[in-house]
Amino acid sequence: MKKNLFVVVCALAIAGCNQKQGQTAGDAAVEDSVKTEVKDVAEEGKLFTPTEIGNGWTAKDIKVEKGGEQPDIMVLLKAFAKVWPTETVNQLVDMAADGIGQNVNRDTGGGMLIDYNNGYVDVMPGDAPGDVLYGAMWKRSNGHRLLGLNIFTPQKDDAGKASAEVLCFYDYDPKTETMTPEKDNAILKFKPSKGKFARYEFPRMGRDMLVGDSDAEYQATWHVFAWDGKTFKEELTYTDSELQKGIVGLWKSTDKNVPLTFRITADEDGWPVITDCAIEGSTDYEARVLCDNGLMGVSEQEPKGYYDNDEEETPEFTPSLVCQFRLTKNGKLTGGYLINQKGKDRRGIMTLEKQSQLNDYAE
Repeated sequence: MKKNLFVVVCALAIAGCNQKQGQTAGDAAVEDSVKTEVKDVAEEGKLFTPTEIGNGWTAKDIKVEKGGEQPDIMVLLKAFAKVWPTETVNQLVDMAADGIGQNVNRDTGGGMLIDYNNGYVDVMPGDAPGDVLYGAMWKRSNGHRLLGLNIFTPQKDDAGKASAEVLCFYDYDPKTETMTPEKDNAILKFKPSKGKFARYEFPRMGRDMLVGDSDAEYQATWHVFAWDGKTFKEELTYTDSELQKGIVGLWKSTDKNVPLTFRITADEDGWPVITDCAIEGSTDYEARVLCDNGLMGVSEQEPKGYYDNDEEETPEFTPSLVCQFRLTKNGKLTGGYLINQKGKDRRGIMTLEKQSQLNDYAE
């Protein structure tokens, strides 16, 4: 509606002085209200729900105290916790303060993890009530960092689905030591198909994000959002079944400095099995492969048995090989790896090329 009264125009002009470009007066008022609410609630020591964060995170920049040029993921997460405190985020902050990187709760089947090397965190309550959290940090080619977080409250009758959820991304600028909400993100724009819901796979190893278009039975079509050093771009889609079929064959690393070879066949039920795993020419590695949630995971098994008599994971065992790969549009596998040899860790990004279908190798 057009206004001809000079007084009204002046009033709108004054109200717009504090607005960001592209905002309406109503948008600015909502943002001011959110900022005030954030300040008040944080000072009172209350915790935010995923819904409350979802309603306000895009309106609030976050100052990172002593962020510096190369902050780790917990430096950014601590800053997030000061503005948007939640039970799960606070638990990770407390763990970091105590110098703990992993905390497994065998009673509930849940646990918490902080992986500084790969820039990854998660909190899973298991059978106990509580919110789930996944998070990762990416290094950008311009020196910035990208922080991504997914926090959700599981449904009471189905812990894999969310009754309340927030997905957020922040760009960290080392010059200003500030995290700015990144609203123009390809993953935020993803919309699940009718009657389905989205599942987000943050990379524990590697750089790429996978988003599942999932039905009620957790059968998903995985959308691969490849990381190019700046942002995410959707590259291809596939199902877990297509991944299982696609990885059968002889695979070899394209990196001469990391000579890694897998021989993968399919058992009588169609599940992939590693018949040979060679690292730097040595073939005496026993490994297992698992295809789930759009990713192919490989881990070495302890030669004398991965489990002790109580069926609990042997705490002193450190695998020499852990990898996580996803398919590429040109039929290769790409992802992160960790190789531990002679007490030294080697980690990085690797691409594997298929050398043969290997059907004739099946035992």
